[in-house]
Amino acid sequence: MPARAPRPCGRCRRVQCTCPPSSRDEHRGTAAQRGYDANWTRFRSWFLMRHPMCESDRGCRRFASEVHHIIKISEQPALRLVEGNCQALCGLHHRQLRGNGGRG
Repeated sequence: MPARAPRPCGRCRRVQCTCPPSSRDEHRGTAAQRGYDANWTRFRSWFLMRHPMCESDRGCRRFASEVHHIIKISEQPALRLVEGNCQALCGLHHRQLRGNGGRG
């Protein structure tokens, strides 16, 4: 599969910039530090195989491509790999939830 094209910086609009990272990025941590490690990758694949369609309450008929945590893993880390705390969503509905603080 071809590599994704580089994305421009949100501040200066150059692909390769020297802008300092935002304060949000500095405190966010890596994906692995946030709980998205090899165990998560395996769980995500398994979950999307069991839940192939978007489970949005808006009646979507698209294939799911994202796994959404109903209760944030930053609030309840023990629920990170629990099927009952996850919801399969298409990219559109996952972006809409994330823009709303992640909750419906």
